[in-house]
Amino acid sequence: ETLSESLLSELQRSNSLLANLPKSSPNVENLELKGLKSEISALKNTLTGMPQNLTSIKQGQKDLEAQQLKMKDKLATIERQTETQYEPSGMAGWNSEEWLWFAGKFVVGSVTLFGLWMIWSNTNTIQSAALRTWEKVGYNYTKLGRIEKHLGVKNR
Repeated sequence: ETLSESLLSELQRSNSLLANLPKSSPNVENLELKGLKSEISALKNTLTGMPQNLTSIKQGQKDLEAQQLKMKDKLATIERQTETQYEPSGMAGWNSEEWLWFAGKFVVGSVTLFGLWMIWSNTNTIQSAALRTWEKVGYNYTKLGRIEKHLGVKNR
């Protein structure tokens, strides 16, 4: 009950405030209508200009597509020209079979040269060892000859 009484008192107070509000004069209403009319006419003007803008945008899009096609054609002709002008020569134009043939020859040649070098280096080692041995034999033979002479044994 207290709640409903407070609601009733609030309702009466808001009714009194509504009754005390000043009513708008016809001049104010006229001004508001004129403002709305000018806004509506401005919106109409912008809406009438939109189809023209859309057609100009569509025309620009068509122009861009035409230019893009021209550029693709130019690019294709340039690619064709470069393909015909550049023919790789020498090792740049080799296919995989030629590269394998070259690699095989290179490996066989390298192994052969390495083997020859090993033989040559061993030959030098063997030759130097033989020379050392020969020198020792010569020295020993000379010494043996002196000993035989000293002992009075006849040389062979």
